[in-house]
Amino acid sequence: MLDTYLAAGGNFIDTADSYMNYFPEQGNEPGQSETIIGDWLATRRNRDDVVVATKVGDHPKYMGLAPATIKAAAEESLRRLRTDHIDLYYTHFDRDESIPVDEIIAALDDLVTAQGARHCDLQHQPRTAFRITRLLRS
Repeated sequence: MLDTYLAAGGNFIDTADSYMNYFPEQGNEPGQSETIIGDWLATRRNRDDVVVATKVGDHPKYMGLAPATIKAAAEESLRRLRTDHIDLYYTHFDRDESIPVDEIIAALDDLVTAQGARHCDLQHQPRTAFRITRLLRS
């Protein structure tokens, strides 16, 4: 399916470290979709032809957006995706508002600075967007 998608002109692949976790009764594991995509990228040797996006915050082992969690989850995503960078790294869920939003932003900035991710963004994050707005206005 991925070969057909790429041949038809598609080049953006979106996944998450938690995808496949929701169907354990079918033998699926968290991170499995990243592994499938990583194996495909490695086999086809087409990493430069594809924009890869993945997410952090909902993997059972890396839940939330604490800076250490973001770093560890990114390292695991890079390993599963078999790549040296993630083109777009989303925060998936902001479950713990006790983590200061500036610490989340700093952790994402560290990831970009270290070149593990090229860009970062929020997804499903109206509370985090509000928290960032509040931070910027203070």
